[in-house]
Amino acid sequence: HSECPRVRFDYCMIADRTQEEDANEGDEGGAGDEEGGESGEHEESKDKEEGEGGDRSPSATVLVMQESHSRSVWAYDVASKGASEAWAVDQVVEDLDTVGLKNDRIVLKSDQEPSIQEFSRAVARSRETDYGSAIESSSVGDSNSNASVERAIQDIEGQVRTLRSALEE
Repeated sequence: HSECPRVRFDYCMIADRTQEEDANEGDEGGAGDEEGGESGEHEESKDKEEGEGGDRSPSATVLVMQESHSRSVWAYDVASKGASEAWAVDQVVEDLDTVGLKNDRIVLKSDQEPSIQEFSRAVARSRETDYGSAIESSSVGDSNSNASVERAIQDIEGQVRTLRSALEE
C-alpha cells in the first residue's frame, strides 16, 4: 500500500420502526426505496428527523468509520454528535491501532458538518505517533468524495433493519 490510509467518518440516524414508517408513508415508491440510494440522501433524512418536533428525534445516533486499506467498517452508538464523548475518540484510536495503523500517517476524512470535523480533530489530537494525522474535508456538493463511508452507512442501516426484523419475528 503506497497510498496513505484514509479513515472516513460520518453520522447516520437509526430511527425506530414507527419513525421509519412515518417517513415512508408519503412515498409512492416500492420497498426498494427505503433509506439510501444516491449518496447524500441520508443527509436529507437526518435534517428532517432533527428538524421535526421533539417526539420525532432518532432513537440512535451512529458514528460510522471506514478505513481504506483494510476496508474495515465500525459503527459506534453515540449519545450526541461531536467530540463530547471521550470514550468514542479513545475507541476509534484503539480500533485504528488494532488494524495496524498505530505508527502510520493517516488522513482523517469527513464532510463539512462541524460536529464530524470536531470529532476528526479530536481523533487527530489523540493519536500519539511520530507520523500524525492529516485532516481532509469533502468539498461542498461533492458527494462522491466520501462514497465509501456513505456505502458503509447503507450497509449498516440494512443490517440494523435485518436484525430488527429477525428479533421481531
